[in-house]
Amino acid sequence: MLDAGCGAGAPTARQLADAGLDVVGIDESERMLELARRRVPAATFLRQDIRNLGPQLGAFDAVVAFFTLLMLGRNEIPTILSAIRARLRGAGLLLLGMVAGDLDRSPIPFLGVRIKLSAYPAAELTDVVHQAGFHVLGVRETDVEVDGRTETQLYLRAAADTAGTVSTIR
Repeated sequence: MLDAGCGAGAPTARQLADAGLDVVGIDESERMLELARRRVPAATFLRQDIRNLGPQLGAFDAVVAFFTLLMLGRNEIPTILSAIRARLRGAGLLLLGMVAGDLDRSPIPFLGVRIKLSAYPAAELTDVVHQAGFHVLGVRETDVEVDGRTETQLYLRAAADTAGTVSTIR
């Protein structure tokens, strides 16, 4: 399983490794990778830019990307989703976490600093994922409090198989 944008390894890589899965985590930040290696010694962590998911990375049965793509521009996201699709074996799974909205590298406050964030409405994110070669199995919307405001987060499940229909879970 590939944890794309693993950060410091918690909670995702740790939960996956604790479940007995072989986990490879990638991130651009060597500092985050150092923390991940200490927190999740059973996993493998590599310094890798998600914009460069070539065949040297290998193939996976599943990829998780929780709040990784939102740090990129909308012009990059479809290409990266297609590259993720190319790294999956057969009808491999994609689990994706994003923020709901209509933003492209828009500055927002986050944990005391301003970051540039990209987001899609749920239906548009579903279309973007489908166009990258996935069959969307479900989308779940969850409201959470972040920095004193309510944010809608999207959790999307997809298979690397374009047959079938989309289901929305609320």
